Amino acid sequence: MPYLMKKGVLYDIEKSVDMLMDYNVIFIGEEHESQVSHHAELTILKGLAKHDSNLVLALEMFERDVQDILDAYLKRKISEKEFLRQSVPGQNYLEDYAPH
Repeated sequence: MPYLMKKGVLYDIEKSVDMLMDYNVIFIGEEHESQVSHHAELTILKGLAKHDSNLVLALEMFERDVQDILDAYLKRKISEKEFLRQSVPGQNYLEDYAPH
């Protein structure tokens, strides 16, 4: 059962993932410096990934000109150290975005 909050409705994560599975594109806004936002995004992403092995994640924090570098890193063709050197990620990359 959803909970009515001052800014909207709060659903539990399982219900949220079930609802989101009906969509082809999901856009989640966030505050770039908020670890709470990043944790919520990761929780949603993990929930969606359990239901859809073809899930695609867009990372808008990387510029288009480093897409080849990002692809190489994701395919494990370059190390994380090399990826970080070439892609110039944001200051909070290691705390908020790096694999843990």
